[in-house]
Amino acid sequence: MRRLTYLSIVMTTLLLPPPSGADVCQSLGSRPQFGSDSVIENDYFDRYNIENIHGSYYIAATRTETLDLAVLIAVFDDFANWSDISPAYKSIEVRPLTTTLLLTGIRFRPSFSPFTSKFTNRIEVSNEEHIYRQCWRQLDEADEDVIEPYQNEPLENRGSWQVQRIDSQRVRIDYYSVIKPPIPLPAWLYRFVVRNSYVDTFERIIAKANEIQRGPRATKP
Repeated sequence: MRRLTYLSIVMTTLLLPPPSGADVCQSLGSRPQFGSDSVIENDYFDRYNIENIHGSYYIAATRTETLDLAVLIAVFDDFANWSDISPAYKSIEVRPLTTTLLLTGIRFRPSFSPFTSKFTNRIEVSNEEHIYRQCWRQLDEADEDVIEPYQNEPLENRGSWQVQRIDSQRVRIDYYSVIKPPIPLPAWLYRFVVRNSYVDTFERIIAKANEIQRGPRATKP
């Protein structure tokens, strides 16, 4: 009962519209307390949780990797090429607003979906010493900044990536999102179809960072 009360308070807080002028990261609010039944057992992540709360899926995944922080930041900042990282991104249009804010108009179709979603995210980027954070929040479809008319858009869509230097060689990559699909999906089905998609996304990010870190291959004369 105590956990349910806590989750109700968190959900009420998170579902309130962000105050005018609030930055994207601040508007994400606090993460819920993941229950033991949300744990996804695997050998890849340090921690992996998928929890269904009133039809919204709360996802958290963390992995520690031996990589240079600056190289990972270069991968995350390359918004125009995120389709290389997530095959579900069919196209992405990037519109910078300031040095730390941008809009992304996304056409999104995961492998398990029969339709394409169209929506616009507002993204905030912060890059401090030893830590990088990228937060997103889907705009309301009536927002004047929407890039193109919405279609099959998620009913809820917000989250963040965070990369933090642990020591001279290792970094911790942390993903968190809240997604509510446009059509209801049974919790068991959603967990089944997406549990490996986040492994694939992490693998693509790390592979791209390793490719940059190795530098251009020597060419034969």
